[in-house]
Amino acid sequence: MIVAVTVLSVACTSTDLPAPSGQPAATGAPIGPSSYATIAELHDAVVAAGFACTLEYPGLRDDVTNNEVSICTIDGETAYLTVWGSADDLTAFAASPDGATGTVALGADWSIAVSTGALATRLAAGLGGSAPVPSDPTSPS
Repeated sequence: MIVAVTVLSVACTSTDLPAPSGQPAATGAPIGPSSYATIAELHDAVVAAGFACTLEYPGLRDDVTNNEVSICTIDGETAYLTVWGSADDLTAFAASPDGATGTVALGADWSIAVSTGALATRLAAGLGGSAPVPSDPTSPS
């Protein structure tokens, strides 16, 4: 019995375990942006980070893109929450004019678009994401 326990403890390290929902997996590499599987999880993280956000509707899933979306108001700004169905689609969005405004908080598989860069930066900090600064200084912030 002792041998079996020793073998199991060597064979299964903490880096082999799945990460709890809403947290990046432990890989030994630097921890990257947070990940959320559903709008409900993303919403819960927003609220846990100290932001008031009442969803206007539960997450709606787009049958074509497999994105899940909803809307809420955060600090008086309309916030468009998206959990992306494809990493390629999120990457394309982040590089697009809509994603590169400086008013979007981004994670591994989610985005929250708001009106100001200040709120996007605070959301990103609270959720473990990033809020890329636009390369065009005339973009809103």
